[in-house]
Amino acid sequence: MNQASTIKSVTDIQFAQAGDVPLLLDLHLPVSADLPELVVWLHGGGWRGGDKADCRVKYLVEHGYAVASVNYRLTDEACFPAQIHDCKAAIRYLRGQAKALGYRVDKLVVTGGSAGAHLASLLGTTNGDEALEGTLGDHLDQSSDVDGVMNFYGPQDFILRAKTQPEKVFPPNSIVHKLLGCRVDENEALAKQASPAWQVDEKTVPFLIFQGDADPQVLPDQQESLMTALAEHGIAHRYFIGPGFVHSDMRFYDAPYREPVLAFLDEIYGA
Repeated sequence: MNQASTIKSVTDIQFAQAGDVPLLLDLHLPVSADLPELVVWLHGGGWRGGDKADCRVKYLVEHGYAVASVNYRLTDEACFPAQIHDCKAAIRYLRGQAKALGYRVDKLVVTGGSAGAHLASLLGTTNGDEALEGTLGDHLDQSSDVDGVMNFYGPQDFILRAKTQPEKVFPPNSIVHKLLGCRVDENEALAKQASPAWQVDEKTVPFLIFQGDADPQVLPDQQESLMTALAEHGIAHRYFIGPGFVHSDMRFYDAPYREPVLAFLDEIYGA
């Protein structure tokens, strides 16, 4: 049986409108499962590129999960916190439309790669944070809380990154400057608000973390900063290092790294 016959995909579902920008998601459902659990994927691309079509965890549909792949505004359209507002709006929409679209949202795990992992991590560290909630979409009565995060090599600490990767932070055309709309040292409060490692508290959810030790784009110290904060607050987390893996390494989405992903999902949804 080919994959097309086991997956039902609905593309370009509009979950909100931000000014002139329609915000869209794709939904992939297992044909054989009745009301599957939902996993939300956020694409990478340095907050300035990428698309929901690049859904690297679509294989989860083969294991009985529904997968929603979400677009968010890029930095040529808006600066932070627009991106996290969009992601929280998507979560609210997916909760509000769960019955109509055919999946469960008793619990919700969010994941992503690189910039998408940054946003997924921020979702998992800001449950109930009204400052980052936004007011987009028609489902403001729904919660944007998530129950677990799978973070694939995402930036976590812009304060630290200003020290260890200044070329990513300070030049006006750098990815972090474009995301924040300013230099980190011009608005440290904003940089901390956008840094998952600085947002960890007792409400933070469990994390599954993947990082390549040969990644020149996002250094391993980003995950170490996050894990220090998680440990300080007693938040459960597991860390997997890809030996020789570079940034956005596709090997993270194949065996043997699928095994901890499936185990993490079983832990969250089965709890």
